[in-house]
Amino acid sequence: MSHGPELLRILSDGRFHSGEALGGSLGIGRAAVWKCLRGLRETGVEVDSVPGRGYRLAEPLELLSEQDILRALPASARARLGPLDLRFELDSTNSELLRRAATLPSGAVCLAEAQRAGRGRQGRRWLSPCARNLYLSLLWRFPRGPDALAGLALVVGLAVLRALEDVGVRGAGVKWPNDVVWRGAKLAGALIELSGESGGASCVVIGAGINVSMPHALARGEIDQPWADAVTASGGAVSRNRLAACVLHRLCEALPRFEAGGLGVFMDEWRSRDALDGLPVTVHGVFAGRDGEERGTARGVDAGGALLVEHRGELRRYLSGDVSVRAAAGAAP
Repeated sequence: MSHGPELLRILSDGRFHSGEALGGSLGIGRAAVWKCLRGLRETGVEVDSVPGRGYRLAEPLELLSEQDILRALPASARARLGPLDLRFELDSTNSELLRRAATLPSGAVCLAEAQRAGRGRQGRRWLSPCARNLYLSLLWRFPRGPDALAGLALVVGLAVLRALEDVGVRGAGVKWPNDVVWRGAKLAGALIELSGESGGASCVVIGAGINVSMPHALARGEIDQPWADAVTASGGAVSRNRLAACVLHRLCEALPRFEAGGLGVFMDEWRSRDALDGLPVTVHGVFAGRDGEERGTARGVDAGGALLVEHRGELRRYLSGDVSVRAAAGAAP
């Protein structure tokens, strides 16, 4: 789909364009235009076809723009960021930065309109339709080793939440460790991948996937949990370029603070944004060497970022695992 980006850019105005006109603009034949249109549909772009009028998008789309993102960033954030790499399609933005980590400076950014193999936590697939959501990764270098970065996932979740609040989302919270949820439905998630040796420096790739305007028809049958998007949660239009700038801005604020003071400086904010505190939960993970689940009542997090769950009067801590909220009728054991 080598002409896919140009074709999508032409169609992004929401108007009808004939196959002949599209071919003329792209310098290709009508058969090649049809092939490109099919490729766009496969990435999740909804294209209407009306005989005698041509092709148009089911609704206008805002494409990502390096210029618009940089213009929306405050000077303080621009000073901390490295090069911004904007792609039409990748396997995943995290994978791209990881491949190039040895040659990239701290603050390097990668965004994509679509991902072929978007990844979430625990190796899950992240549904990544073209030009509808936000897929962003940031490479950041810390002077300390991975052992000193406990709680980083929680800080990233808070930064993503603050960015969503910047574009009008209200009533959202962070579900440990870094999912942003709205009315119990997943709105955004983060994937943090790091390398380094104890006592040395660390290279961290932080990926954020945010549902902005998720196509309901595409998500049906593809997402196996309640989900929400920023357009619904804000009650109005959300600019993906402005949201990208807000995410980068909030990360550029939070990461130096975390480097200087650790998770402790964010604990008050976490308590006010904790979407699990006091709720009956089930933790799914590996316990005593085997897969299983444990139930209890969520009691916040500790200084190391571990989830605290009260189980039969005992407070247990979890450094990893999946957490789900149980129905009130099955409340605390």
